[in-house]
Amino acid sequence: MEKEILGVSSSLSEAEVNWRHFIEDMLARGLKGVKLIVSDDHKGLKAALRSSLPATPWQRCIFHLCQNAQHYSPSIVMRGEIAQSVKDIYQAPSLAEARSKMKEIVGCYEKKAKKFCDWLEENFEEGLAFYKFPRGMWKKIRTVNMVEN
Repeated sequence: MEKEILGVSSSLSEAEVNWRHFIEDMLARGLKGVKLIVSDDHKGLKAALRSSLPATPWQRCIFHLCQNAQHYSPSIVMRGEIAQSVKDIYQAPSLAEARSKMKEIVGCYEKKAKKFCDWLEENFEEGLAFYKFPRGMWKKIRTVNMVEN
């Protein structure tokens, strides 16, 4: 897998209109065959993808999902534990086991971290697209770390 920069933008906003323009410009220049898009949770980008590349699966970055989960921790002490719990879900060897692990974690935290459980149930599906790809690719496509490097 090689890194290749397909476009650069200097927009001052991550609004849908700016993302849509960015994506449509790449499509007009010949971008095709996109199999997966991995990003952080940007509302504008997600909306632009739905309109410009509706058939392309989207994967929310697992690293950022773990970071975001910590904001729903009832205490600073539990932040690392919660982040590790989310990471454990997406390190499951199969989609079925990831779903099972999510239910197990919600059961474990439902009394001591209700906001986290609600957030996890709402956002869990956004981190599952990588399971549709060969296992050898998972580590590289679960996060945007390759892009950020």
